[in-house]
Amino acid sequence: MKRGSSRMDSTTLSQLLGKYRQQRCTEAELQLLYRWLDAVDAHSQEQLAFTDEERQQVKAVMLARILQRPVPVRRSGGLLRKWLQAAAVLLLIGTAVYFLLGRTKTTVHGERWVTQQTGAGQTLRMILPDSSVVVLAPNTTIQYADAYGVRVRALRLERGKAFFDTRSDISHPFTVTAQGITTTVLGTSFTVENMAAERVCRVSVATGKVKVASKARAYGELLPGKRFTVQAQDDLVMEDEVSVAEDVAWTKGELVLRNANLGQLVQLLEREYAVKVTTKLDMKAGSYTLRVPANTSLEELLVILRRISYQPKLHFTHKAAVLTIY
Repeated sequence: MKRGSSRMDSTTLSQLLGKYRQQRCTEAELQLLYRWLDAVDAHSQEQLAFTDEERQQVKAVMLARILQRPVPVRRSGGLLRKWLQAAAVLLLIGTAVYFLLGRTKTTVHGERWVTQQTGAGQTLRMILPDSSVVVLAPNTTIQYADAYGVRVRALRLERGKAFFDTRSDISHPFTVTAQGITTTVLGTSFTVENMAAERVCRVSVATGKVKVASKARAYGELLPGKRFTVQAQDDLVMEDEVSVAEDVAWTKGELVLRNANLGQLVQLLEREYAVKVTTKLDMKAGSYTLRVPANTSLEELLVILRRISYQPKLHFTHKAAVLTIY
């Protein structure tokens, strides 16, 4: 490779990627990768002579390296500790207040139901009366009977996504219903996602086993690492595999996409950042893979997306609460 050039053969790229993963790249070698990445924006696929997989590989590795770099923190001895203690108290108070404000009760057919919801960028960990744990993703609404656990353990996921870590109780099966699709378990951990606009329900299992069915028919059982995607309107079901670690990463403060199309990226942006996304691009196009901390700002995420996107290359304008992708 010529000095200052953006061209690399596959052997050189593989060697650099190997060193990159081991965090052994010199600054000069990092610059080689950065120049190659910049060249993706300025040259055609034929000129660079790299496959889409190679492009995605180097971008993903570079992104991971960037996110793994420690963030410097200004320290000021005892004063810092006092600020951290105050912040911890405020966080606990804020969480309790939000839990109470987001919780309402309604009566349906003589039975009282508790509704709990989250807003954009907010997650909430709930402990149900039977000690089962529910983690709500942003923009999620869930309901459960006020008498939960007395006769049944039934919940309704009205919108959004939730992770459930349930307590075993053979006499009281735990059920979650979304888009008319009911997931039944005795004791396990799993995720249900209600994509209300698309009328799609997704169920994936982290531990144990669940049964998934509609009123019309049973779809079958799911084991760890398996997922059902059900199109409720057409009663169509697709089964695929997922990484359990990535599937539950959002419950641990991470945002993860794996080979997501533009439509799935838009859903993440609207769910996490309280923006309305508009675009004329094909929502089924693209393949985006990223894993970032949940506290990544929108501006930081857009910079990353500009870097890693390809076919189509994404550009953004952000004004007030509207994000335009072109």
